[in-house]
Amino acid sequence: MKVILLFTLLTLLSCNKADINKLMLNNSQALLKDIRLQVAEDQIKQYDLSVKGGDKIEICVKARFVAEAFNQAGDSEKYLKWKLIQNCDCVKSKYPNQKFDCP
Repeated sequence: MKVILLFTLLTLLSCNKADINKLMLNNSQALLKDIRLQVAEDQIKQYDLSVKGGDKIEICVKARFVAEAFNQAGDSEKYLKWKLIQNCDCVKSKYPNQKFDCP
């Protein structure tokens, strides 16, 4: 993070106003994406806790939170992966006495 800020500062000193605005926008977008990915990783930790000690409905809900966090981060591959996990966990919560093979 410090390296990015230092690089940005040094670059700002040698740019015109239009270049500065573009650079700041790009850095802001990159920072926002990093934050959104961290939120998704935090949601995975919450999901894992639910798997260890939560009920099946809670697990279903937490899987949805993970999927939506990756959707917000723009990571479609992980979003689709977690949608499959969510669907499986939600089916398990509706039919707790049946066994399902899920990803």
